[in-house]
Amino acid sequence: MLKQITNPFIDWLFPSRCCVCDLDTHSQNLCSVCQNGCHHNSNQTFYTDKEYSFLFFFESTMRTLIKNAKYKKDLFSCHVLLKMVEEEMEQSKLYEELARFSPDAVTYVPMHLVHRIQRGMDLPFLFAALWAKKLSIPLITLLRRKGYNNRQVLRIRKKDRLREIEGSFILAKSNASFKRLLIVDDVVTTGATFKEVLKVTRVIAHEARLVAIAKTP
Repeated sequence: MLKQITNPFIDWLFPSRCCVCDLDTHSQNLCSVCQNGCHHNSNQTFYTDKEYSFLFFFESTMRTLIKNAKYKKDLFSCHVLLKMVEEEMEQSKLYEELARFSPDAVTYVPMHLVHRIQRGMDLPFLFAALWAKKLSIPLITLLRRKGYNNRQVLRIRKKDRLREIEGSFILAKSNASFKRLLIVDDVVTTGATFKEVLKVTRVIAHEARLVAIAKTP
């Protein structure tokens, strides 16, 4: 009875706001406009010539949530993002495909230690933890990033991005061995990072697949 009286007053005094556009909303997370601006990948599958896939497109709502979580240390945006990702994973075709792929473990594309300290949010690690829980497989730290500069994000053409990221990763565990490995990242653009990661992990993993939260259009 008391809640029925106080809750409307609290909602009026402290209205819920959308974490993307900051407008008042009945939802505690996103307004209807920003929810509609979250574009799902309708073809969540792996191809023989492209061994990666993704859940969302990196545009509109998803772009804002990822940038807020990744660069602005916005914990609420991170919470909303991971909640949306987990809900998408529940109904994603990727789960069935990855279950058939049956990876031995899941790892993630790491940030350089300096970036990790500056940003305070490691989205690939958090995304990997969700997949590890979903697939009931171990989460391991397999890679280490060597260079501090991240200039490949400034390149548009795939060959330029490949050149910039070449030699950026080393194995943190060279004595590991896997038949099938799942690798996760937050955003994929041309697939250049994944190709470089494949070059490094090829000596310890027979097959690998990459899943990203989002892909640039």
